[in-house]
Amino acid sequence: MKNEDTKLIITTDQKKAQLIKETLISHIFQPHPPTLDELARIINVNRRKMEEIFEQRYGKSIYKYFLDVKMKKILRYVQEDRTSIKEISEMFGYNHQSALTLAFRRKFGMNPSRFREKKSNRLKKVRM
Repeated sequence: MKNEDTKLIITTDQKKAQLIKETLISHIFQPHPPTLDELARIINVNRRKMEEIFEQRYGKSIYKYFLDVKMKKILRYVQEDRTSIKEISEMFGYNHQSALTLAFRRKFGMNPSRFREKKSNRLKKVRM
């Protein structure tokens, strides 16, 4: 009987972790994603338990996960070179381009414009 109860709890926790993930991703372009308290209310569990459930399922904190997903999406836009850095920063809810630049540098080790420049130089070498 206890094994069946445990399986049910794990399944429920996995569903809650998945709901948190889906909610975060649906807010990736929002200037203000839901707070941890708001997320906890959405999945109907206390904040500490929610953070524990999420970290067990995905191996990182909710904030770290959200930031990683957001920065990977930003990287794709930077790589495409069709959208200005300013437009990208506005698209992802940064108040100033400098805030995006700082976050990008922390994650990838260089400014987005420098990243584009290096990518452009690599492509020129390949074409020659």
